[in-house]
Amino acid sequence: MRFSVRLILAIILLLAIPGMGQSTSPLDSALEDNLYTNFFFRIRYPFSASWIPQSMAAFERIPETSQRCLSNAGTSPERSHNLLTLARNLPGQGLAGRSRAIIVIIAEDLSSETDVASGKDCVQKISERLRKDHFTLVGEPKEVQLSGVSFFRQDLKGRSSAGAPKYKSVFYTLTKGYALGFILTAPNEQMWALMLETLDKVKFF
Repeated sequence: MRFSVRLILAIILLLAIPGMGQSTSPLDSALEDNLYTNFFFRIRYPFSASWIPQSMAAFERIPETSQRCLSNAGTSPERSHNLLTLARNLPGQGLAGRSRAIIVIIAEDLSSETDVASGKDCVQKISERLRKDHFTLVGEPKEVQLSGVSFFRQDLKGRSSAGAPKYKSVFYTLTKGYALGFILTAPNEQMWALMLETLDKVKFF
């Protein structure tokens, strides 16, 4: 009897620990010591202190955050979830003497979508919109692995409205009824390469 009671108490305690029970919201996450953990998608993403997490108010002012797989997701907060936005200002870059690199992790609800069957569909949809904003594709979409999970990746190059160069990579996979994406935007090729290297640290658990 004692053993049964102890076992039940242990199970209750485990379920009470964030991430140990069944998470039901894509926003069930933690951000501590430069480590982002999402318990719904079971993903961890560490980043250096040079990257600054952005508030929702700042998020809404960043043009890169409006780029989504689903064209109508932006009109419904219940369908498009900003999981994490990181920014890094680079002094001495760009026409105004400074520029900014952006990393966005986003999840988009696919429950009412019929034309998205893979991460490749998502990167193609975003790419079509970016081409209208004067971005050009770098190669074709390709399947890559992030911590053993298959994503589709598309690289692009373009320019801002001020004429400054921009380099972008879009990664998407489908999981748990959502399109889960990483969108990286850099002002130069060196920073672009460094940002891509950070995805090697992504861990699914």
